[in-house]
Amino acid sequence: MPDHDSQDPPVAKVYDYVLRVSQFERMMPTNLSQEDSLHMADQIINDWIKEKAVLARAENNLLDEKKDFQEKLDDYRNSLVIYTYEKELVNQKLDTVISENEIQTFFNENSESFKLKSSILQLWFMSVSADAPNKRKLKKWFSDGTDEDLLELDDYCNRYAEKCFLSKEDWIYVEDLQKQIALDINDWPTFLRDSNYHEFEIDGRLNIMRVFSHRVTGAAAPLELERQKVENLILNKRKAELVKKMREDALRDAYAKDKVEWEK
Repeated sequence: MPDHDSQDPPVAKVYDYVLRVSQFERMMPTNLSQEDSLHMADQIINDWIKEKAVLARAENNLLDEKKDFQEKLDDYRNSLVIYTYEKELVNQKLDTVISENEIQTFFNENSESFKLKSSILQLWFMSVSADAPNKRKLKKWFSDGTDEDLLELDDYCNRYAEKCFLSKEDWIYVEDLQKQIALDINDWPTFLRDSNYHEFEIDGRLNIMRVFSHRVTGAAAPLELERQKVENLILNKRKAELVKKMREDALRDAYAKDKVEWEK
């Protein structure tokens, strides 16, 4: 494998393809032991030889027009340059501060896009052993549902409950609730309309539920449940507007500087 480039000698050669020391060194990982380095070097060189052998066959057997990728490569590069610039532009120029009024306005103007695909609840829920102490008080705390009762329930939950959910503010999907307890309920609207207090035993456990609010499938979703989605949509809209303005400015600038020629 004679080669006169003493500054960057060849490591391997397949037909007219030459793997030189500089390229090989860039391919080699660092911080390997001597034994691992020898093994990795053999693998890298062997993989390179296999690839070039197949490439040589492909080059020899494909028609020239089948191998002309310059236009595709140019299109890909142009798209990549534009994409990278737009990404940098968004990172530098995008206003990410969203006011509460903007969130509320966007949510109201696009209310049809925020319909519930599943029923949701605001509730207290607890699952305890059927022989847990003070069940009469537990049921009363759930039934009354005051802030003072919540303090008692929180303490009881920490002491005896296997599972509990104690929040009047947070919404939970019925599917997530059913992951906590095997509720065999097919008609949630009727179940929720009949009563806001429920208790039942399943597999030796007492399960108590106090529903404070609910919305059924197809109803308008509450803003607090969709807030993150609304914020993302607003930011995406701003991104699109920022990129659109940049493209329009770029075209206007090209015409203003007489850099556009068009032979019609």
